[in-house]
Amino acid sequence: MPEMKRLICLDPGHGGVDPGAIGQAGTREADMNLVVVMKLKTELAERGISAVTTRDDDTFVSLQDRAMKANHAGAIAFVSVHCNSANNRQA
Repeated sequence: MPEMKRLICLDPGHGGVDPGAIGQAGTREADMNLVVVMKLKTELAERGISAVTTRDDDTFVSLQDRAMKANHAGAIAFVSVHCNSANNRQA
């Protein structure tokens, strides 16, 4: 039985003209999502799992293009990374 291709598509949400949530200190969700995805890609590689990303820098990628990239690469999973925000830190 052939081994299943182990390729994951990692999607750092937002980017470019769409910064996502912006923290009190100006931290942009898009930037944090990209950091998390790049670290996750490295961790997966260390475990023998290949990953492609929908973006590698602060670029806007449409939802359709994100899905097309995953499908074109033949990914078996699509993981979109986002960070939550709240007005009340106690919430």
